[in-house]
Amino acid sequence: MKDFFGQVDGRTKTSRRWNTLFSEFLAHTGTLQGRHHIMDRATAKRAASLTLLLEKMDAQLLRGESLNPEAYSRTSSALERVLTQLGILEPEPEPRKPTLKDLLDKKETP
Repeated sequence: MKDFFGQVDGRTKTSRRWNTLFSEFLAHTGTLQGRHHIMDRATAKRAASLTLLLEKMDAQLLRGESLNPEAYSRTSSALERVLTQLGILEPEPEPRKPTLKDLLDKKETP
């Protein structure tokens, strides 16, 4: 962790959780074996940080504290995009557009 953030104490619960998440994201992409680009490592760091933020927000909510729904939604969406970049989530398929045949068949159907 020190390599990433300088003077961060890697013994804290948060640091240990971040390291676990980061390692899991790297393992999923194969970066631990050195097969992927440096950008995978940067994206895995971002995924770990966003996951931690969301876990903190979830804990806040469970304690009955107020939560900014817009911040939660934005953070969730950002994590989804990052996980898609890592190949952990599949992108939503775009809806199939009707072909000319589909349109003509629909027009002929009474």
